[in-house]
Amino acid sequence: MEINEEQLAFYFGIGLAITQWAGVEEQLFWIQRACFGDGDDATYAGAFFAVDSFRTKLQVTDSCMSQRFFDTPHFADWRALKSRAEAEASSRNKLAHWWVMTRQNAEPGQRMMLLPRRVRTSAKQQAETPDLFSHAICLRDVAEFRLRFCALRTAFENLHCRMSGRKEMFPKETEQPKGAPTVDELHAQIYHYLPQQRGPLTTSTPSVV
Repeated sequence: MEINEEQLAFYFGIGLAITQWAGVEEQLFWIQRACFGDGDDATYAGAFFAVDSFRTKLQVTDSCMSQRFFDTPHFADWRALKSRAEAEASSRNKLAHWWVMTRQNAEPGQRMMLLPRRVRTSAKQQAETPDLFSHAICLRDVAEFRLRFCALRTAFENLHCRMSGRKEMFPKETEQPKGAPTVDELHAQIYHYLPQQRGPLTTSTPSVV
């Protein structure tokens, strides 16, 4: 994988992951909505999505679930998913708030990365601190986040089905994430979405920090 290809795959992967997270929030809304009786869905949605903080949405939904479904099996299922969502929210925030760094001499799949702002990256510190990049989020990590978000979304949707007395929409095994694709698989993926492209991409080389 050339660095220009990795750059495209990296940003493409972040976009897919954030889109999957939007699906997580959508399904969280329907779980909260199921705690109420008749009413206008649009009105409930307006109130739910007016709250920017995901953790606040999660806490309000937890309060609703404890009132409406406390004495049912759904509540235990919800609490397990709530803990999972709290952990995944941290991953989503890293995608949204960490900064991008490029290392042209690194191995394929590790040249584009997200780093926390507190990490300093001077050449001297890089030499003195071998584990400087131990917290970096690279190409396969981004793909893993996307798969975890997708699995959480599926688990939320299946829970909503059970709460509504309907058959689950997805097989139970899809509620758990698959392993992250290999670098070669992610390389092939970008050409799956760009079928007209032949040969290496010719986008400009990203700046190196």
